[in-house]
Amino acid sequence: MFDELLNLVLPTNCAICKRVGAPVCLTCSDHFPSAPRSTWRANLRGQAVCDYCEPSIQLIRAFKEFGQTAAGKFMAPQMANLLNGQRGFLVAVPSNRSNQIRRGYSPALVLARMVAKHSGFTVIDGLRFSRPVADQAALGLEARRQNLHHSMVARPSLRGKAVVLVDDVVTTGATLLEAARAAEEQGATVTGFLTFSETLLKNDQKISKKPAKNSKWV
Repeated sequence: MFDELLNLVLPTNCAICKRVGAPVCLTCSDHFPSAPRSTWRANLRGQAVCDYCEPSIQLIRAFKEFGQTAAGKFMAPQMANLLNGQRGFLVAVPSNRSNQIRRGYSPALVLARMVAKHSGFTVIDGLRFSRPVADQAALGLEARRQNLHHSMVARPSLRGKAVVLVDDVVTTGATLLEAARAAEEQGATVTGFLTFSETLLKNDQKISKKPAKNSKWV
């Protein structure tokens, strides 16, 4: 009810079709191509809500780049459903310093906190970058790995905890794998990752449809 009143005073646009009235309008919500699935990056198992297709691209762009964080109210419940009613800890993949300053917030952390409201999980702000890194968007698979190599550190608050990593979109998985390395080096157990959208790249070996040895999930 509060959101409806707020829209009357400060109307917003649908993140997908730009229609005035709600962060995601009823038409776009009803036709959104959700396709929940398990996925893999190396030996780290994850869950994704949908492909990184045009509707999700528009949604994530509005959420990340244009400050329309209310779009997370559409994303978060679907992500929470993939946690299967379990309890535990969520750890957001950090934003690099320049992006956080430019945006004024960390998208993955905002999203993790919204997911927590729809699940039995608690958010720990436990990861940060320890050095500058380049924007990943223009980099290939190997360049992404090198760019992120040992670039993150985990806070002591993660020690001894089983955690699920959270991000808005996964592509090669380099960021999530670096986050997992840092968390486990601090003594956490990373049981998997949770993401709204997933990019499937052709001719990439990042995804295995069969569980890898010592694979993890909550």
